[in-house]
Amino acid sequence: MGTIVDRPVAKVLIFEIGGQRYGLPASDVRELVRAVAILPLSLESAFIEGVFDLRGTVVPVVDLRARLRLPSKAVEPSDHLIIIEAGAGGRPLALRVDRALDLVVLDPAASEQVQELMSGSGDAILVMMMRVPNGLVPLLDLRSLIATTRSAALPLALG
Repeated sequence: MGTIVDRPVAKVLIFEIGGQRYGLPASDVRELVRAVAILPLSLESAFIEGVFDLRGTVVPVVDLRARLRLPSKAVEPSDHLIIIEAGAGGRPLALRVDRALDLVVLDPAASEQVQELMSGSGDAILVMMMRVPNGLVPLLDLRSLIATTRSAALPLALG
């Protein structure tokens, strides 16, 4: 699997976190659920917020706020968990966001590649900027986001 800059993106899930809108390719999203209680883990990484039970499967939750260098926030009933697949094994992984906003069709002509736009802990998240009716939205590259998170602590959380 390549990064978003290597493959076409047809639909994008727009979500909000910390007052900012971001997008993920809809093809990377397995499902969207309301936030539930998250069991914190004692890991060395600041990127794993904890785990929760999704219909009998223990799912690690990535602290996207920490990854994007935003202030932490307690889980609220209005939060959403974006369930994605973390690699070839098909293990689910959750990204907690303030709320999911929309599913939009992306016009390839309305996006522009921007590399290393956002960085945290020395690792850049590759993104594309896309134009939507209300302005520009960064489209996060899940592969680079997960790669840096995985190197920090995902093997411990998934083990």
